[in-house]
Amino acid sequence: MEPIIEYLLQSIIIGIVLNFPLLFVILKKEYLTVPGGTVAGAIATLLIFIISPILWIAFVTFFISSSVISKWRISYKKEILENFAKGTKRDSWQVFSNSFPSIIFGLLYLVIDFFPNLAAGLPNMPLNSPWLFGAFSAIATHTSDTWMTELGIFSPQKPRLITKLSQTVPSGTSGGITLIGTISGIIGSSFTSGIYCCAFSFIYPHEKCILPLFLGMVIIGLGGGLIDSIEGATIQAIYYCEHCLKETEKKSHSCGNTTKLIRGIPFLNNDLVNLTSALLSAFLALFLYILLNINLP
Repeated sequence: MEPIIEYLLQSIIIGIVLNFPLLFVILKKEYLTVPGGTVAGAIATLLIFIISPILWIAFVTFFISSSVISKWRISYKKEILENFAKGTKRDSWQVFSNSFPSIIFGLLYLVIDFFPNLAAGLPNMPLNSPWLFGAFSAIATHTSDTWMTELGIFSPQKPRLITKLSQTVPSGTSGGITLIGTISGIIGSSFTSGIYCCAFSFIYPHEKCILPLFLGMVIIGLGGGLIDSIEGATIQAIYYCEHCLKETEKKSHSCGNTTKLIRGIPFLNNDLVNLTSALLSAFLALFLYILLNINLP
């Protein structure tokens, strides 16, 4: 147990030292709400750092890049954002939905793979774990989905409903997809996959599995983002403001009027959709890693 306790203490101390200034900058930029978002962000980033510093890098780059994109050309998005359930600041529930899948798979990695090897004095298996691959894939899904949504808004063509591609829908509609958004989703997923595979290739420079792992995570991340859109078009709770004659994700529209549920499951909001799509992606990634039969020291 001593090596495990020593590792945890070192990780907690280093994690606090790194995360404190990072959270200060994030609050300064107003990427998180206060205080709920800050507490959730602190806990999430510290837990992810304990799991893996490389996973922490992927999570932080997802969070910061997505926050910057969310605030980019905010005046252009203003009318569309009025129909979203949340604004550009991430609250505690958003932090939870964006970190929970990677934290769960990361903790399974620690318990099943990392800690037993550490206690036995065996190699620490950096990145060589299906559970950790699943954790990265969950972040790839969040990155893909966020970039798809935030950049797809700028498409000159109207979005098409993912469950009925012949039907166009207003920008910002849950389940609407565009070519620009889909390409952005591919780039976002590749961004996270690139972080994982760069670290993987540094540790295992001669392994031929790096390309399949990269492509696999890109496809799973994009697929998770599209699953998110399918959920948004089918089971996510969508409301209608009879005053503004607009669909919205909010129970109370920005005009102040109470909205009416027109489709979806009442409790299934955007946060839960994000969480479930990333969890599914993580499980798919787990099985892909096992199918590739990767067995490295």
